[in-house]
Parts: sequence; C-alpha cells; structure tokens
Amino acid sequence: MSARTPITAECAKLLAQIKRICPGVLPPAPLAAGMVAPAINVTADQALKLFPAAASTAAGIDPFSSAAPPSAVKWKEGDRELLIFPSKVTASFAAGVIAVSIPVSSDQSGDATVHVSLVVGDPNQPAGLIAATDARPTGPPLIIDAWSGALIAFAWHIVLEIVTNIAGGAGRDVDGAPLVPVALAASSNGLSIVPMARHPFDRARK
Repeated sequence: MSARTPITAECAKLLAQIKRICPGVLPPAPLAAGMVAPAINVTADQALKLFPAAASTAAGIDPFSSAAPPSAVKWKEGDRELLIFPSKVTASFAAGVIAVSIPVSSDQSGDATVHVSLVVGDPNQPAGLIAATDARPTGPPLIIDAWSGALIAFAWHIVLEIVTNIAGGAGRDVDGAPLVPVALAASSNGLSIVPMARHPFDRARK
C-alpha cells in the first residue's frame, strides 16, 4: 500500500468514516505477529463505492498519469479484442456470494455485461479467504467462450484489491507493515473483512 491508487484513496475515506461512526472498531495499536483484529463490517452501499476504484487498479490504470483516466481498457489476444469499462463495474451481495458485474464491449457482441459470481464465506459459515466460481460466467457466449478465464481472474482481482486495502488501511503490525486480510464473508448486508498481522515466518521487517 505504498503507492496511492484509486482504491487506497477510497478505502482511506471509508475507514475514516467507520472510525468516526464506530470508535474502537479499528485496531488501536500495532498488532503482534499472528494476532487477529476484529472484523470490519462494510455495508453494501459502502462496498459498492469501492468497486470502480478497485477495478481501475486491477485493470492497470496509472493513477499518477497526468492524462484523464481512460473510460475503457482494451484487452487483446491474437486477433481478439475486448473493451472493459472499470468505472462502471458494480456488484451485488447475498449470503456467501459476491456477484461482480463487468461492463464490456466487442465488435461481435456489442455492449454487454458479464456477471461473475464468487462464492465466499458468510457470517455463519466462515471460509477464510478462498472463493469458488463456475467455469463460465454469465454473459454473451461469444465473449464467454473467448474471455471467461480472464474475466473470472479480473473479478477476483477486484475483490482482493478491496479486502487487501481495507485490511491494510485498518492498522499496522509491530514491524510497521500493513495488516493483511485473513477472512472474507458476504451477506445481503455487505462484506465483513478480518485483518491480521503477518505470521512470524512472514514478517515484513523494515
């Protein structure tokens, strides 16, 4: 979290709001190696505001460029091309499910939206930081046939950007390194992220 990106900026705003509204939720002091912090609960409305910024970071948009950020990012593989619109990425939440909606466009399909459903833990059945999904997202067959793997990876990258930045912005460990996410849960109310300090074997000493 050394470089300030769109998602780090959005998460900083969110965590400042959480700290103001719910004092004591964020870790008050550096955590010792391996210690787990209380879960940070993000409402659905709060989480939705993070998806466009996380998608921009996941798409590789340079936050330090002097030019206005592009509205679309072009993926190219051989003679195939696909446009992705990071600023329009959104999501919906249910018990144990994060459904990421990615607006895309191609010459063959025109404008469309691809939906990637990531099955994660829920508050009653935690599953750590793992996710499962179908081999094929929902969307136009021509796009899914060519880009399913890349779109699934992009959706998971977006979610990881969100949970990593929320955990990292919540506090530091005794080495001064940002906390890391150890668990993610989803419900219709939003997301719950559990931060922790790195284990002794993984300490990032400075």
